[in-house]
Amino acid sequence: MKEILYLDTELVNSILAQLDQGIVTDYSYHDDTQKSLSSGTRDSSGKNASIGFSVSGGTGWLPGVNIGLNGNMGGKSDAMFLESESLLEGHKDILNKSFHDYSLVLLLEKLKAENLLVSNQEDLNEGDLYFGEGPFKFYDFELLSNALNPNALETFMLYEEDQSIENIEEAEKIIKKSKGTKQDPDIIQEARKLVEKRKELSPIITLYKTLDNLSSYASKILGGHSIIKSQTNIGLVKKEYLRESPESLSFRGNNGKNVKFLARIISKKDVVYDGNLSGLPPISPDKLNEVPNLMLDILLSSFDIIESGDLLVTPIAIYFE
Repeated sequence: MKEILYLDTELVNSILAQLDQGIVTDYSYHDDTQKSLSSGTRDSSGKNASIGFSVSGGTGWLPGVNIGLNGNMGGKSDAMFLESESLLEGHKDILNKSFHDYSLVLLLEKLKAENLLVSNQEDLNEGDLYFGEGPFKFYDFELLSNALNPNALETFMLYEEDQSIENIEEAEKIIKKSKGTKQDPDIIQEARKLVEKRKELSPIITLYKTLDNLSSYASKILGGHSIIKSQTNIGLVKKEYLRESPESLSFRGNNGKNVKFLARIISKKDVVYDGNLSGLPPISPDKLNEVPNLMLDILLSSFDIIESGDLLVTPIAIYFE
């Protein structure tokens, strides 16, 4: 039984379609009794009054009936037409997911039967379908940026249980006003202690701020993608195809359990630009297409995520078994 963490259904169906000269991409179940819709009006009128009503009914799994009344004293009645709908979207979604999961089983069987899977990294070329297994690490920079809140972390690190001063700004004001004025010496001492502690923690807080800025920048570059790495294989995964939330997967990557994965080889990263932003080389207009890769190199190497010799892949499926 597979516990699927990621499944790119578009790529699965695309490869199956090429192997089988076409594939069914959707499946849904409908009850034999379909929805019916009826409406009508009935008016009765007298010298000074008229009444109208309409009925709309539906049949199937989720039937519904709506009745509307409309009346007009001393005038003509107006007709009302109402509709009711029965939707089976929840059932379709469940069936479609089951179909896609089984498509992965079919795909792996067909690729193995036709010897289209490569499992030895030494034999890999661009475009090959690679089936591997190993531990993995999951990186989501949007999640990392949310976790690295420098202001909140500073507040936590400076907090003491018996503290009477609210924050570092208040402590600095107390020290500034203490010169030439009479203030509670205990409060002044507490303020000085807080400011001194802030100076000691300054390198750590600065580091958190730097990481927060880098994470926010990386999140913007990657858009709706996260990064997953297994040994020397690194790839971008589309968040829309994740079966678990990024928060959940950030825990799963630390359990020491191996995942199996199917991926298409993009290229081998022979050279990684690991410089810093202040040492960027000049970029000519005809090299603008290389800027995103250059910036990702800098960011990912700063976090020790990518190294020279890593394989860049397009993940198709990632699962426990």
